[in-house]
Amino acid sequence: MILELHSIQALWGVGTVEWNDIIRVTEKQVVSTRLLILNIRNPLKYINERKNFLSKQAFKLNYKTYGSPVVIFRVPCN
Repeated sequence: MILELHSIQALWGVGTVEWNDIIRVTEKQVVSTRLLILNIRNPLKYINERKNFLSKQAFKLNYKTYGSPVVIFRVPCN
């Protein structure tokens, strides 16, 4: 099974994350923003798949900061 993740607020979508690659999903609150962190197997695979330089740098920063390149910013729907 495959999970398609696309963020409306990001300049780039996360893309495709295979369910088998997800180890754990954690939630974290940073100031007033809630984050969903997908801890995945082989995070470097997802970083290296990024073609866009800025996207790759964002994934690297997420990995360094949150321990996973795949971080979803939860935005409340009105």
